[in-house]
Amino acid sequence: MESHGYNTRDLSMLIGSTPEALESIIAEQKAMTDNIAQGLEMVLGVSAGMWMNLQRAYDQAIKSE
Repeated sequence: MESHGYNTRDLSMLIGSTPEALESIIAEQKAMTDNIAQGLEMVLGVSAGMWMNLQRAYDQAIKSE
C-alpha cells in the first residue's frame, strides 16, 4: 500500500470503502470482501482473485492451528 504511495484513508476512498473497513482487514480482524478485492484490483493492479485466494489461504491456516 505504502509502496504505491497510498495511506489507508486515501486507498479506502479510491476503492470505495471506509478507512475502518480496510484497517480491520489489515489488522486481521475481518475478512477480505469481494468488493474490496475488486477495488484493490482497480487501484493496485493485483487481481481480485489473488486477494481472495490470499484470504482463503489465511482462513485455512487459521483453521489448521
